[in-house]
Amino acid sequence: MNCDELNDILDKQWADLLHENEKFIPLYFDKFEKDKLLYIGLNPSFSVSSMKNFLVESGKFSKSKQAITENDVKAYFSWDKPNKDKGRKLSFELDAWSKKNYPYFTQIKHISSEMDLKWQSVDMFQYRKTIQKDFKAFLTQNPKFKDAQLDLFGGLLSKLRPKLILVANASASELFKNKFNSEFDESLGCYFTDLEGYKVPTFLSSMLTGQRALDIHSRKRLVWHMKEVFKK
Repeated sequence: MNCDELNDILDKQWADLLHENEKFIPLYFDKFEKDKLLYIGLNPSFSVSSMKNFLVESGKFSKSKQAITENDVKAYFSWDKPNKDKGRKLSFELDAWSKKNYPYFTQIKHISSEMDLKWQSVDMFQYRKTIQKDFKAFLTQNPKFKDAQLDLFGGLLSKLRPKLILVANASASELFKNKFNSEFDESLGCYFTDLEGYKVPTFLSSMLTGQRALDIHSRKRLVWHMKEVFKK
C-alpha cells in the first residue's frame, strides 16, 4: 500500500467516522522512509498562532499576522473531500514548514545527530488538536475512529521497518505498548516491538519539548541508553 492509498483511507475515515463541526485536514502521509530512527508522537497540533505564521511566511495570505482571524485559519485548513489534492498539498507544505520551525523537531534533529542515524517522524493519529486532554476526550467519544486510526498506523509501521523507535509522548507510549504488545527486555532495559517478525528496540518516553518535557539530564541518559542498545 502506497501513500496515496493510505491517504485515500484517511479521507474515507474523515468522511465516514468524523462528525465534528470542525474538520481540519489530516496530517497526510507524504512518503515512506525505511530503516531509520523513528520518532512517534500522539497527534499533530492545531496551534492558531503557528498556523498564522505559516500562512504569512508561505505567502498564502497577504494580510499581516495580526489581521488574520482564528476563523480565517480554521476556514483555510478545513477538510474538503472534493478538493483532496489541494488539502494534501497543503498538509505536505505545512509539515515541511513545521519541521523547520517547531522546537520539537529541533530536539529530534539533535538526538538523531548524536545517534548518527537518519530520522523520520510520524504520529499515531492524524487528527489535528493541540490540547492533549481535549484530544484524549475526543478519542473516548469516538472509539470507531480511534480504532481505525490505530489500525492504519499499524499498517504503516510495519512498512517502515525502523531501526529503532522512540515514542516521545507519555500518552502515546501507553497506547503504543498496549496496541503492539511491546515486551520489556530486562537485560537491555528497553521494550521490543514485533513488526511481523522484525523486532525493533523501542523506547517509551515523555515529550521532548514543552512543560512536561524531559529535563536535560534525563534526555542525556535516554540518548546514552539508545546508543548502547543500538550497538548490540
